[in-house]
Amino acid sequence: MTLDRRPFNIAALLERAAERWRRDTRWPLVCVTSATVWLDAEKVDRIVDELLANAAKHTPPDTPVWIRTRRHGRGGIVVVVEDAGPGVPSECVG
Repeated sequence: MTLDRRPFNIAALLERAAERWRRDTRWPLVCVTSATVWLDAEKVDRIVDELLANAAKHTPPDTPVWIRTRRHGRGGIVVVVEDAGPGVPSECVG
């Protein structure tokens, strides 16, 4: 796999991903830091979409979901997709 890294505004990318999901749901809420980072926008968009699909599949309807960012190291950004669902059942945690 090759990466096509280019400077991209992470807030704009995440807001677009969230907007696609808002057509059918009331979430996600987006709490992100606006920053230009070097990334493969297409791949990051797909990863975030998969995480949101996972939240939709494994949480009850109307469960709040958030997309957050935080700075990491020198110029890095961590993207977090988080939900207020019940979590993983204890019998599945090893």
